Amino acid sequence: AFLGVGCARQAAPPEPPPLGGIYRSDDGGVTFTQKVTLPRRQLEILGRNAISNLAQLTPRQVIIPNAEPETLYVVAAEGVYRSTTAGDTWERLIVPAREVFSLSVHPRNPNILLSAATSVFGTRGKILKSLTRAVVWSDTFTAPTSAGETGTLLRRRRDIPTQITVVAHDSLAPQVVFAGTNTGVLLVSTDGGVRWKTRNAFHQGITGLEISPTVPGRMLLRLADGRLVHSSDGGITVNRSLIGKDANELSGLVATEKPEVTHAVLFERPTNNGIETILAGTESGLF
Repeated sequence: AFLGVGCARQAAPPEPPPLGGIYRSDDGGVTFTQKVTLPRRQLEILGRNAISNLAQLTPRQVIIPNAEPETLYVVAAEGVYRSTTAGDTWERLIVPAREVFSLSVHPRNPNILLSAATSVFGTRGKILKSLTRAVVWSDTFTAPTSAGETGTLLRRRRDIPTQITVVAHDSLAPQVVFAGTNTGVLLVSTDGGVRWKTRNAFHQGITGLEISPTVPGRMLLRLADGRLVHSSDGGITVNRSLIGKDANELSGLVATEKPEVTHAVLFERPTNNGIETILAGTESGLF
């Protein structure tokens, strides 16, 4: 018989993830807790080269479906992730695209998703649709190329691939879907994303699109230079939103050369008084 003696050591606790990723507040924004965990089984499926937690992501969009407040989607440069536990754990979704820029969940049927993406082989923008909570996807729209000129001394015309940068369901009429492109075209579909037509066009790309959950036809669009424009008729006509320094300039208080840059916009659901609040995050503050 052999008798061994030694010193038992407690296993070192796992290193905390780096700062970044997704944070959740359960006290109205007073404190925030990082929520970036990927289950071990998910890491084994993704492989050795995959990210180990959501703190390593470069987020582009966070979506909370109207019909499922415990479910969250994160669209990032590294892929699309979903949580069904209010952010406690996450899973990566398989989307047949090289890159996904935006995601929209049907406001009444959470099984229906639309994504603005780039084709797997090539650089053309596409809108993909899933009727099975991201299990199976199908192409519903491929953006046409647009002509442009390149070069300084010798100008040559060439085809520029159009990217679909954002897609969003109308909250009050879910069969109506809007999409924006990097060439400044606002698209609309009235059959759930199957057939599309041009609604409006801008001189620069569309980088954000938010639709009011309570007021028909009201939407806010963010353009590539950070300008915010609003529409009350579903994008047919638009006006520039004046916030922060822009509003002061309008009243003659401040003279600025560049517009206030807007980073994010959010519609809040109205309280008992029925007033709809809009939040806008800019370079100089929250309005």
